[in-house]
Amino acid sequence: MKTLGIIPARGGSKRIIKKNLALLSGKPLIFYTLREAKKANLERLVVSTEDPEIASFSASEGVEVIERPEELAKDETPSILVYQHTLRYLEERGFLPDVVVILQPTSPLRKAAHINQSIEMLIKEGCDAVVSVCLAEKNPYWMVRLEDNNLSFLFPEGKSYSRRQDLPDIYLLNGAVYTMKTAIITSGKIWDCSIRGLVMEEEDSVDIDTKLDLLLAETLLTR
Repeated sequence: MKTLGIIPARGGSKRIIKKNLALLSGKPLIFYTLREAKKANLERLVVSTEDPEIASFSASEGVEVIERPEELAKDETPSILVYQHTLRYLEERGFLPDVVVILQPTSPLRKAAHINQSIEMLIKEGCDAVVSVCLAEKNPYWMVRLEDNNLSFLFPEGKSYSRRQDLPDIYLLNGAVYTMKTAIITSGKIWDCSIRGLVMEEEDSVDIDTKLDLLLAETLLTR
């Protein structure tokens, strides 16, 4: 099966300016995704970006860059449109993969092994997609609503659990790996298919959204 890795990396960001180039242990954030993706079992790897700095750095790391139109690099741009644009660009040049792996630069602690495991799971399970998850730190069964100071459980059955260890395991999408058949992307119905979960450890699942996340990732990397 032909496998394609797409690293979507736009230049804009709100909480951290130029987040994908923010320094983490002396390297731009995107470096860690580029490094692990190059080690993984991917036939082809591309970076989709509208930003010249990101494009230049990615190229210097030996990764192919696809220039993304400005209209597909806005805050409100649906990610699926970016992936579809990338696939059209490559198909027009004679390459159409069977499997696509989406690797966001905001997951610097994800390893090549996680990428490979997702591809292997997709093939072995015969599913349409594999998405990485981690155990949720805060269990929603103990979450509540407050309406006019009246407290009610988000899930009514939550009140029946008195001990944390009795709570059912709940998993969180960690944003590290999205592996799916190409047909799922072209259809635009990413979540309306057969999906399996690839469970990752919490320490590998840091998703960079704030400066505090950068500090946590720095601590884990230096450790």
